[in-house]
Amino acid sequence: LYLERRTLDVEFLRQTCGDINFIVELYVTSRSAEACDNLFAVLFDYAVYELVQRGFISHEPFSKLQLRMVCELLKWIEAPHFFVSLFKLVPPNFVERTVKFARKCYDRSARQIDKHFLVGVLEEFERLALGFQTLEAEFDELDVRMRNGEPFEPGAEALEHLLHSEFPEDRRNGEIWLSRLLSWEHANHDMSVRVFGIFTSLIESPDVGVRQIFVSVTEKLVLALKAKAETFGDEVLMSRIMFLLNDHLLSIVHRIHRQ
Repeated sequence: LYLERRTLDVEFLRQTCGDINFIVELYVTSRSAEACDNLFAVLFDYAVYELVQRGFISHEPFSKLQLRMVCELLKWIEAPHFFVSLFKLVPPNFVERTVKFARKCYDRSARQIDKHFLVGVLEEFERLALGFQTLEAEFDELDVRMRNGEPFEPGAEALEHLLHSEFPEDRRNGEIWLSRLLSWEHANHDMSVRVFGIFTSLIESPDVGVRQIFVSVTEKLVLALKAKAETFGDEVLMSRIMFLLNDHLLSIVHRIHRQ
């Protein structure tokens, strides 16, 4: 993926991988710390490429120095490992909170960085994460219809098809859509039951990839609850998180027991 002088070849990436979401998918699903570090480096370089393309930063020596310092700062705060959750759910005020954390923990180093560069890179990561979590237009339209009180069965059938599809892109859309529906407070009881039934049926699939969606969606629901915390150690919220985890993990245990 890289040209001479360690420059990311974005055109080659697009020709061989389709788009940056392929790299993001590898980054999110990787279980290797070394792979996470390497894939994060690719995402960082892609973010810089996009910032240069939009004229946000230039190729001047000062810019390159600042970007190297931003990259080092992100490594110090363990961004290659913690930013994995960003691509599952973007927390409120992500950029502002990350800048604040970096300045608090590494004040001396952070003060040497022009805030313009740090914010720019973080905003680009946020944009990439939001793009990765975007539902394709045709399914987004079905989702809107379901929420507006139209018959929900056509949407439910389309959702099931996506989740059990052999194509990774379909499954990703299904996971995004299912997470969205489960996080939404349904007014329609029948629809809630149908959606939750689709969710719990995932652990009965013989396909390990489909069963993995159950775990991934559970993680997203936990992240969504954590993002609502206004104070550290919110007991009510922690109780909800523990209940959700216990309930979902017990479902997996019961499946194993039946087998």
